[in-house]
Amino acid sequence: MLNNGKKNNGFTLLEVMISIAIFTIIGLGAYRIFDVVITSQSRITEHSESLRQWQRAMLLLSSDIEQLVNRPVRAEYGDEKGALLVDEDYFLEFTRQGWRNPLDLKRSNLQRVAYSLGSITGDKYLAGDSDSKKVHLLRHYWPVLDRPQDARPVTQLLIDDVIDMRVRIYGDDGNWHNAWPVDVPGSSNQIIAPFTASVPAKTVENSPDTIKVKSIEANPHAELTAIQRPVLPVTIEIIIESQALGEIKRIFQTGTLKRAGGERN
Repeated sequence: MLNNGKKNNGFTLLEVMISIAIFTIIGLGAYRIFDVVITSQSRITEHSESLRQWQRAMLLLSSDIEQLVNRPVRAEYGDEKGALLVDEDYFLEFTRQGWRNPLDLKRSNLQRVAYSLGSITGDKYLAGDSDSKKVHLLRHYWPVLDRPQDARPVTQLLIDDVIDMRVRIYGDDGNWHNAWPVDVPGSSNQIIAPFTASVPAKTVENSPDTIKVKSIEANPHAELTAIQRPVLPVTIEIIIESQALGEIKRIFQTGTLKRAGGERN
């Protein structure tokens, strides 16, 4: 073999292997840093979305409860449901005023709303389905107050992955209650005995604290009997426990409520 006298300037096998090892270590370090940045960004985005959900849910709860009114409704089969119900068909169900109507539709400005926990199956929300791994806080509302038999509520998803929800009512008897209405002696939430009032013909009593009374054609000045509705509470406490933020407790004050003998703010 001829030797032309030129020195071989190539890398040795050991040098190549060391170079590959160094670049591998640098690449793994850069990938680890990139992965940490992406994971942190994902967690921040998820936390921000969770906060937005909570803020929206608390805003809706506050808006609904602050405009609570003493207006019972008729259910699908004609039975009367109280103006405020706790721990019955839903965790919380009541009638509120101030339903905006920007399109000037022919409907009432009163709205029946309810809050529950439920799961999502496809595009459907199943209220009260606790067997699902993911349970969410749902808000329901009905297009009309006195519902026909085929009435179905419109459901909105408020908060993802809710563990539990509890509602307590502070009654004017000075105690907290886990259900409403309650029958406590001495409480103004009790049904008050019927009273009589003179009402002219074709007049309908429309006070928010008394049940509407039909007019009497035959006797224009007949004595009509009405039953006063139970007084609504001033304070509603809602406790929601979620996977993301743990337990959150909020106390909401209802709007101005009229009662027998005066007004309560």
